[in-house]
Amino acid sequence: MAEASDNGPDVEEDLETLDVDEAIACLNKALELQYRSVVQYTLSSGSLFGFEFQSLGDQFWQFARAELDDARKLVEKVTSFGGEPRSRLPTRAGPARQARRSNGSSSPRPRRSRRCARRSSRRDARAVQRRSST
Repeated sequence: MAEASDNGPDVEEDLETLDVDEAIACLNKALELQYRSVVQYTLSSGSLFGFEFQSLGDQFWQFARAELDDARKLVEKVTSFGGEPRSRLPTRAGPARQARRSNGSSSPRPRRSRRCARRSSRRDARAVQRRSST
């Protein structure tokens, strides 16, 4: 029979160690999501109007405060591991925006349809004709 140590029954000494860099990366990812939740709840609570929605706005504000408290705990945990907490919000880019970014376009607005482009070019041409005829 194996001899018991101070830690209780036989405990393997070769325990798995924590990968600190991976833990910091995961905590920072969770922190970004917490930031996003805080912003969403805050915007939702401030955007509601009307007497019937007032209690819902207060509830959203309480959710935002709870999410902010959780974000602070994540910041403290990242700092305790020796990391630096991130302070950026994650972006949710849809397929159209991702395609524009890959083409080098940074414009948030989609391109105008051909019909709209023809209308505006006709309007510009008429304006030029009016100016030249006067």
